[in-house]
Amino acid sequence: MFKRKLKYAIAICMASLFTSVPAYGQRPDFAQYDPDPNKRFSYIQDGKYSKELNIPTYEWCPVGFKEKARGYAIFVHGLTLHGQRYAVGARAFAAGNFYALSFDMRGFGRCYSDPDGKFSQNGESKRGVNYNKSFEDLVKLVKLVKEDHPDLPIILVGESLGVTPCLRLAAEHGDLVDAMVLSSAAVRVNPIMVFHPKSIRAGLKGLIIDPKFNVKLEFFMEDLVSDDPRIVQELLDDPLIRKKLTIWNLLQTDRYVAKNLKYAAQIRPAMPILLLQGSSDRCVIPGKVVKLCRDIRSDDQTLRWMDNVSHLLLETKYLKPATVAAMVSFIGAREPDRQKELAETKSDLMKLGAGEI
Repeated sequence: MFKRKLKYAIAICMASLFTSVPAYGQRPDFAQYDPDPNKRFSYIQDGKYSKELNIPTYEWCPVGFKEKARGYAIFVHGLTLHGQRYAVGARAFAAGNFYALSFDMRGFGRCYSDPDGKFSQNGESKRGVNYNKSFEDLVKLVKLVKEDHPDLPIILVGESLGVTPCLRLAAEHGDLVDAMVLSSAAVRVNPIMVFHPKSIRAGLKGLIIDPKFNVKLEFFMEDLVSDDPRIVQELLDDPLIRKKLTIWNLLQTDRYVAKNLKYAAQIRPAMPILLLQGSSDRCVIPGKVVKLCRDIRSDDQTLRWMDNVSHLLLETKYLKPATVAAMVSFIGAREPDRQKELAETKSDLMKLGAGEI
């Protein structure tokens, strides 16, 4: 009798686990809405959050839905890139009744290309790369979003360098994050980035010729970031992407991403995490993502391994079908009906004699 009651108690605890964080809104019935997804969201550049934090922000807000918003996705960009690189993915989130938001880290995007000093405050320029300050900006940004939308789950989306601040936020401020999508995690920089012939030439030129020790990064985009020539050209044509970084910036970056495993070990066990990794990634060592999975304490993590796919998966308009499918599946698995079904299944299994699940 006692064992039966204990099993029922455990089942109730398991069911309550899924309601301990803000619930995801139900997927809308899109048949009753405009079939053109461009009409289901609005776009705001440098809105309320930009004015409060003095950083460039980009917001995509769902429009016209009767249902409660499903969640709030916050995107963190990679090395040399900027927040608008997520535009297509963010639009898809907003057209699907999620709020979406991205920003430019210090030293990148419009923080760097800021000739009028729009984002400077009290004489402090944001043109220099500063990962700690950028992390502080992210924490403040997420707190502001949480204040405005306390009933919505926060989903952090980070790619490459952007994975590190996401992991750190989940480790140090776990109450602010409800789920994460981590793409091309830089657990360890691939040695080919250092020993590639073009990398060596660029580094020598930076040390010997350029007094500011700048390294030209066109080779990085042409030979390492993607095997898709359309994505390469997209990056080269984007005026907001930095085409040069100092050697000091590159060393800073290497030290910064080296902390990923430390942060991963501090994440709460119930954190839902989707990891995306391409087998042909030449910027990081793809196999090291397995070590990241091992060090992450969460028992709700999914690794989507994609063959013959390179580094840049999300910060492009040329999204791969496998990437889209993985994200749709991850989000869908956390919608109310699926969560209720999972909780009921676990409860039934325990009633049928299963041990603790």
